[in-house]
Amino acid sequence: MSANDPSASAPDPATDPLAAQAGAPGTVRIESLTKSFGALLANDDVSFEIPAGRILGLVGENGAGKTTVMNVLAGLYLPDRGAIDIAGAPLRLGSPKASVAAGIGMVHQQLKLVETLSGFENLSLARDRGRLLQPSQASADVRALMADLGFAIDLAAQVWQMPLAVRQQLEILRTLAIGARLLILDEPTSVLSPPETVRLFEIVRRIAGSGRAVVLISHKLGEVLEVADDLAVMRAGRVVHRGP
Repeated sequence: MSANDPSASAPDPATDPLAAQAGAPGTVRIESLTKSFGALLANDDVSFEIPAGRILGLVGENGAGKTTVMNVLAGLYLPDRGAIDIAGAPLRLGSPKASVAAGIGMVHQQLKLVETLSGFENLSLARDRGRLLQPSQASADVRALMADLGFAIDLAAQVWQMPLAVRQQLEILRTLAIGARLLILDEPTSVLSPPETVRLFEIVRRIAGSGRAVVLISHKLGEVLEVADDLAVMRAGRVVHRGP
C-alpha cells in the first residue's frame, strides 16, 4: 500500500519521528503569480495548489519558469503581482524568513551548505541561531529524524569530504530539522546515479507519507511519473496542465 494511498492509515506521531516533527501542514495555493526580470516574463499568471501529504511533479523544459515560481514561494523573489496562502492564511511574499516560519523549505540544485564546516555545524547554524555546538549535543529529534529517513551521515565530517548524494541528504535533513512542512527539491536527480535516484524517491515517498507536501522540480518526465501523485506542467512561464 502506498504511503499516499487515502486508504492507508495515518502515521502515528507517537511512534513515527518524521510524522511527529512535521507539525500541521496545510494546502498551499499559488494564485496568479507573475514575475518579470526586465523584458523577460518568467512567470505569467501562474496558479496551482500543493496539497499536504502528496508529491507534486513540477515539470517543463529549461526556462519554463519552474524554479522561479518556487523561489517566489521560498521568499527569494518578490513577484510583480499575485498571492500565496497556506491553509487559508496569506504568506508574506519576498521574505525568506516568513517562508521558513510558514514551513517552506527548498533544497536547491546548487546546494547551500558551507563546505568548510562539518555536517553538524551546518545543522546547528540553521537550528541554533549560529551557535556551533558539538556533535555530541545533537538533539534527539535530529538523530531520530536521521534514523527514520535512513540517513547514514557522518555529522563530524566536513561537507567537502562528503559524496554529493550524502551532501544532498544533509541538505534535506537540515531543511526538515528546521520545520519544513513543504519540501521543494530543485532538479534533485541531476547529481545522482540511478541507484541513488531510486533511494531518493524512497525518501521522498516517506516524507510525503509523514503528511508533508513535496514539490519535485524536473524536466525528466519519466522520473516524475514514477514518483509523483500530481503533475503541473509549465511552458513559457505558464501552467499548461494540472492534474493527477
